[in-house]
Amino acid sequence: ELRGALNLPIVPVPKTLYSLSKRMARNKELRKALSKMAGFILSCESKDSLLTLIGDNQHLFIDNDVFSLRNLVETKQDKFMPYLGNLCKKYSEHIHSCVACSSKGSTCSLCTSKALIFPFELK
Repeated sequence: ELRGALNLPIVPVPKTLYSLSKRMARNKELRKALSKMAGFILSCESKDSLLTLIGDNQHLFIDNDVFSLRNLVETKQDKFMPYLGNLCKKYSEHIHSCVACSSKGSTCSLCTSKALIFPFELK
């Protein structure tokens, strides 16, 4: 059934598409950040509740270039990037506020700041 296939992570996107589409380029940035957050989220004691935020889109944690049909349709409708942005924001807030997750942060070895930094924040 086609409706069931809408959420399956089945559509690999050619890498050239990212340079041709600003939407897809921004999408890729958010997907990279999300995949870097995956290690924190999947190892957290609260992972079950955190995974409800991503729902049927757990493939977003695994491969930055694989989309479901729904992801592509929502990208075209300008709905997917706000979803990704919100997901990244909520996961980042959790990682910063969770004792277990934030303990995996690092400090900058080049400056004297004691602020924690995380791989998903580096550009």
